[in-house]
Amino acid sequence: NDTDDEIHEFVDVFRPVEFKKGDIVIKQGNKGEDFYFIESGELAIQVTVGDGEERSEVKVGDYGPGSTFGELALMFDSPRGGKSISI
Repeated sequence: NDTDDEIHEFVDVFRPVEFKKGDIVIKQGNKGEDFYFIESGELAIQVTVGDGEERSEVKVGDYGPGSTFGELALMFDSPRGGKSISI
């Protein structure tokens, strides 16, 4: 059906990327250039808050298989809003 064909056409533009445990996938503040779809594995999502000595990283969530991320920086041409780490 048309929907399946559209999905396959969309997915065909993706390229596989592998990360090891502890690898940083995206860094907060960097320019967004990629959109991600998680086929397997998990990511921890962290944001840096505060300034100076009060600065800390706060875990705000996890992504797993089937999750997507990275679209906001692309859509709004804005810096990455958080850090994603392979876990």
